[in-house]
Amino acid sequence: MLPPSGLQYSTVARFEDDANNWPNEAWSIVVELSGQLPASLETTANIRFLVPNAPNRLLQPGSRFELYEGRRMVANGQVIDSE
Repeated sequence: MLPPSGLQYSTVARFEDDANNWPNEAWSIVVELSGQLPASLETTANIRFLVPNAPNRLLQPGSRFELYEGRRMVANGQVIDSE
């Protein structure tokens, strides 16, 4: 997979804590990168839901998620901090 071309990327996320509802209840998140991705493609980023009425409980530290483009998983992550 190629990394996003910009510093902001939005796609559908599948949260481990909400896997039973996937894909019937899927939520889009916005990923805000702080700069270019390193060669390893591993980085930290700010994430938030695209819509305000999303289940923000899923964005708690330790929460694991996968990002999808259609049915193809393109990335995975873990929440390390919440504001």
